[in-house]
Amino acid sequence: MNMEKTELIKFLHEVFKSLSFKKKNNIWFFDNGVLIKKIELQKSYFGNYYYLNYGIIFKGLDYNDVRTHVYRRLAGSTKEENKEINLLLDLDQKIPEIERKGKLQFYINDKILNYLNRMNTEENVKIDLKDSPYLDLVTITVRKYLQLD
Repeated sequence: MNMEKTELIKFLHEVFKSLSFKKKNNIWFFDNGVLIKKIELQKSYFGNYYYLNYGIIFKGLDYNDVRTHVYRRLAGSTKEENKEINLLLDLDQKIPEIERKGKLQFYINDKILNYLNRMNTEENVKIDLKDSPYLDLVTITVRKYLQLD
């Protein structure tokens, strides 16, 4: 019933590889020439729990102080969704594998890929951030690069 980390990585790799993402360690990258779309599996320090982080790296911005210029984490739009995502990524939770994979696939498509598929140019990211409640979380260097200040 419990999913192992290797099974989770294999599942995620199948999902992202089918979309032309390349894998390095627990990170998947898609380089479209202008920017790099990034998805990272991160283990929590507290138990057998994982996070799916994702975001954008601008190829034209030489800013090595951060690993991702625009950063997000898989989360729900409601408390119920958030709770479900947290349970799905807690590998100690006894969830049938087919159910876990199906629900994770849904949230990956709905949250991560829905966002990343819309971000193909720096202008796409700039427009998205302009009206975003997350703008304050973006570094000053990135905001200046996108002329958001």
